Amino acid sequence: MVKSRKEKQSESKALSINHPNSRKALRLAKQVIKEAARNKSKAAHMLKRNVLGEKLVWFQEHLQPDILVYTPELLAELIKSEYIARNDEELEQIQLKHSIGQRKNRQHASREDAIRLTKERDCEEFNGSGIEMVDILVPKMLEAFRKWDGNYGRLGLMKLVKFSKSSLEKYKLLPVSKELLEKQDALRSETASENMDEDGDEDEMDQDCQEADKKSENGLKSSNEVTGDGELLPDK
Repeated sequence: MVKSRKEKQSESKALSINHPNSRKALRLAKQVIKEAARNKSKAAHMLKRNVLGEKLVWFQEHLQPDILVYTPELLAELIKSEYIARNDEELEQIQLKHSIGQRKNRQHASREDAIRLTKERDCEEFNGSGIEMVDILVPKMLEAFRKWDGNYGRLGLMKLVKFSKSSLEKYKLLPVSKELLEKQDALRSETASENMDEDGDEDEMDQDCQEADKKSENGLKSSNEVTGDGELLPDK
């Protein structure tokens, strides 16, 4: 009996199907598992890279321009008072919205939880293994970090270290050149003089405002001495 074309196609298709325990099926399953693990590793690496990049950009934007030599005390203050507390203002605004009125549902609950978890994680890292960033305690690394353009590939030119609370307390600065310290002092004195000029301008504005207030008060007093008929009150 001659087989039809459809029967031949279905028979060849059935022969091409691998047995689940065959070598070919096991090899294909192994490749699928390996590819999934590779993709998972890539995703985790990209996530870690993005988190590190955002953190370094934050530190770069919050470096003080008049400091050329960072001390462990300054860096610890930057991490504790500014970096770990960077979302406190947003958290206070969310809590303020919760306190207004009587709302049964928590508004922005997911964002509030994310901020709390982030702060807890940062505190644990700083008190434990340390927060990874560029070693800005070395003047050359600090200068290179200021010039960094945000390209992750160029971080290989800089030294990344983990700073913890205990490591900063034990850290000993290397000797710094006298010229660098003199340059820093000049920058800080220039910044201080600019701040004094700004304060002087604010004082002048305050004086002008006070004089304007006095004039307005004198005008009110003179207007109060006039009766409802437009006549001046007699002197007592």
